[in-house]
Amino acid sequence: MSGRLVVFGVALALAVAGCASERPADARERLRGAVERLEEAGGAAILVEATYHNQPSATRIVSTGLIDIAHRRYEVTTTLPRTGTVRRVYADGLAYEWRPVTGWTLTDVEAAVRGSSAFGLGHLASNPVLLLDLLRAAGEPSGTGGASAEADRESGGGESDTGEGLIHAEADLDRLHDADPVWSALAGQVRPASGARTVPVGVGTDGEGRANLLRVTLPLPRQGTAPRGRPEVDVTVRLSRFGAPTNITPPPPEKVRDITAQITHPSGD
Repeated sequence: MSGRLVVFGVALALAVAGCASERPADARERLRGAVERLEEAGGAAILVEATYHNQPSATRIVSTGLIDIAHRRYEVTTTLPRTGTVRRVYADGLAYEWRPVTGWTLTDVEAAVRGSSAFGLGHLASNPVLLLDLLRAAGEPSGTGGASAEADRESGGGESDTGEGLIHAEADLDRLHDADPVWSALAGQVRPASGARTVPVGVGTDGEGRANLLRVTLPLPRQGTAPRGRPEVDVTVRLSRFGAPTNITPPPPEKVRDITAQITHPSGD
């Protein structure tokens, strides 16, 4: 999968227009071009902001770092409440995490997703590689025709850098299911948790017409202390410094402890 664009199908849906809008066909073409230009960028700086609504009060977590778009790798640093600084590296479907107490751990993401829906839904919100797959899905033409999208100029920060407004579209989970080993397991968890077969996304662009912003709301596993209603997380992914050099490598194997089995079989059986 490294170094090539993963081709997705998509169902693009009409979004409610704000003060002004462009024709759906024009918005769809702008979105498609924005994704193509993003693929050409190689590396970029990345910021992932996630606001979790699965506790009595919302929790906001911000991660910053670099992403290798072409090779589907990233490394970010996150500050977690009561934990401190956490480092995360994702490469070749493996998620590495460093915490002050545990050191480096390793999780095989596909195996963990198949073994634990709680892990899968939680991991998606913090994995920019998988999040950008939603953007790619929204940028590919539908194989069945009739796909459309509409850009709307919103107030309160809803515009992209060009002032053209966010493009609103929907990624088809059925098509994502067939596109990637991790998504083949993950899509089957997102669908029943969200109650829908598509994921609405908002996409912003920069002055080069390149996608540099993704906004999406995703379902979360229910916890005992969660407030009433469906637990979810609002995620914003911002990309900048396109073309930035990236040399993202996993930690040395001898320094890593594999915890995949603990996630898939938490009781040890």
